[in-house]
Amino acid sequence: KFKHVNIGASIDGSYKRAEYWRHGTIWDEILYNFQHIRTNAPHVKIQVAYTLSWVNAHNLVSLHKEWVEKEMIKMDDIGINILQHPSYYSLHILPDWKKQQIENLFNEHIQWIKKNSTNNDIVKKFELAIEYMNKTNIDYRLGIRGFIYPNHQLDLIRNESFFDVFTEHLDLKQWLIDRNIYDYELQRIN
Repeated sequence: KFKHVNIGASIDGSYKRAEYWRHGTIWDEILYNFQHIRTNAPHVKIQVAYTLSWVNAHNLVSLHKEWVEKEMIKMDDIGINILQHPSYYSLHILPDWKKQQIENLFNEHIQWIKKNSTNNDIVKKFELAIEYMNKTNIDYRLGIRGFIYPNHQLDLIRNESFFDVFTEHLDLKQWLIDRNIYDYELQRIN
């Protein structure tokens, strides 16, 4: 028997978002396994490693808050790994208004963290994500165009729909449609 056991779980979303993002994931099994460890091995420290992209930025906040409130993890038991490649999922390819939306969400979450914890390490992780997102400015039309084709192909293969799952990004889809980017890219690839 080991005195100290740490488990690092690579989880990039919750519920249907986790199942879409990591195809083949069964969310109820993840919950069962976490509860099983908590019940049968309370000495085991569980940490979440979350790879952050624009796709799952909203879900990071809800997952973190839910799991802290349910005492599945402690406030600082989540690592945030900022995805850089493929670049069409990276935070910095978004138009400014969408970046602002995510920044506002993260800043609200930082306030919740500060209200419920004295640990500044997790605050710094969210602040670094905001800094990364805003530091690099590329032509969003190139970046977001790169997202449309591979995602459309995956949806066809899997018989899924990205925007049915990630409804928090329907505003981005509409924005792309309004600028004839979305339909143009779909026509170009078909």
